[in-house]
Amino acid sequence: IAYEIWSGFHAKDKKYLDQFIDSMGYSPKYRPDPNIGRADIFIGSMVRFDILARLGRIKTLVNEIKDIYLAQLRDGSGTFFEHYNALSGCHAVNGSVGTLLTNHVLGLGQPSELTKKIRISPHPCGLRWARGAAKCSDGMIFMNYMADHDEHVLDIRLTIPEGWNYDLDVPFELCGWKILLNGEDKV
Repeated sequence: IAYEIWSGFHAKDKKYLDQFIDSMGYSPKYRPDPNIGRADIFIGSMVRFDILARLGRIKTLVNEIKDIYLAQLRDGSGTFFEHYNALSGCHAVNGSVGTLLTNHVLGLGQPSELTKKIRISPHPCGLRWARGAAKCSDGMIFMNYMADHDEHVLDIRLTIPEGWNYDLDVPFELCGWKILLNGEDKV
């Protein structure tokens, strides 16, 4: 099912997509169908995470990543590895989680060398802060945010090389929030 969706099939079948999102994965919202095999922690979960990101289901993505990796980050080396008790460092496939967190939770997109522009679209999803960086031909791009969920304020700090610009895409979940970008009110 994950590979079908990931390959572009069922893109408009809401019932099929909802079943995949809500009754599969590491911590399903509803009881899984016992006749459908669940994805393993490696390839299957990474495909699932990518699908959740593509569908804009960032909150579900964050919750599942927390369920799988939070204890590893808290107790381990700070990398995403095979199992909670693993002695090895980052497993190559699990490394894609860092990219998903940077691109979809922090919201720091891939730099466009052609237009010298970067898209930012933060999704705090209950998190208090996030930070990350991206490399471009003219140097480094740094972004972090602090999210005050009680006051509905998102304070973003963005550093981009000279000659670069950004596009700010405020997701629906932040409607009604005060968005600050380098101290300037953006919404």
